Amino acid sequence: MSAIRHLLAVAAVTACAAALSAQTRTETVSTPPSTEDSAVRQAQLKRTFEQFRAKLAVLAGRMESSDDPKQREKAKAMRAALKEASDRAVENKFDSIVLALKSRGADQNLDVLNQVVRENKELRDDLRRLISLLTQDDRDKQLKDRREEALKLLETLKELRDKQARAQALTELGRKDARDLVKDQKKVTDQTKDLRDKLDRPSKDTDLAKKMQAIKRPVGDANVEQKNAESKLGKDDKDGASDSQGRAVAKLDEAIKDLEDLVRQTRQEEQERRLQDLLARAKKMLDVEKEIQTGAEVSYRDLLKVKGTNPTVEQAAKATGWRSGSWTTCGTARRR
Repeated sequence: MSAIRHLLAVAAVTACAAALSAQTRTETVSTPPSTEDSAVRQAQLKRTFEQFRAKLAVLAGRMESSDDPKQREKAKAMRAALKEASDRAVENKFDSIVLALKSRGADQNLDVLNQVVRENKELRDDLRRLISLLTQDDRDKQLKDRREEALKLLETLKELRDKQARAQALTELGRKDARDLVKDQKKVTDQTKDLRDKLDRPSKDTDLAKKMQAIKRPVGDANVEQKNAESKLGKDDKDGASDSQGRAVAKLDEAIKDLEDLVRQTRQEEQERRLQDLLARAKKMLDVEKEIQTGAEVSYRDLLKVKGTNPTVEQAAKATGWRSGSWTTCGTARRR
């Protein structure tokens, strides 16, 4: 896992550096970095990205052959990230920015600089997408699958419980022949056994597997009581059979309660994760609004200083949101 963290760090640094390379070209006129220097930095970033991609491919190959299902799932995310990089032609975008920065008079050409800004933003978006693919949390899907599986099992358990309760009621009424009562009970007994066996099936969700083992115990106990009821009905001991059937109903009720608790806990975690996601989105919107406001104030002050003259390339770049884009990427860019 340390190798994964290292690769993610490289990707994050690459994304941040790509933003800062654009930002440095909008610093004050007194100390302007040359577009040639920026082109060199972009070329270095491209080499860093190439190394990152190569290491990612190697690591994905190793994890694909792992015995750990989680490692194999992570390898799928890596392959998806590699495919995304290829489909989006990330390396070509590095080259395009370098060529634009090396073009003659780039630092004074607003069209060229706007092109660099646009392609830089696209590149940063691509890198963010790759980082997202590599860091994606499949917890939401896992919780959804767990809830759906638990609800299906809950429905089956309730049906079995109702069937067992009806079988008990028929036994207590005493209107049916004992052989017919045995047949009715055997059907419920066999269905309960099938359900108990299903609870032993392996699951990728280890937490769910543990919960199912806990639920299996009362289901197994109910199945034992059902078999006892069959045996007693075979001996025409309807009172004893009814008692066993009642205990089977109680055990199934216990399993139902445990399963309902699992569904409730799963839903609660899903709701909490949705809330955290909404809070994160709201915070991001607030941060962006603050950046936009700050960028607008900087542009306004600069334009006031040169009132009556045409805005410089730097001022025009600020007005198009150049610096705002840089801030959004890293969150650590300097503000004036």
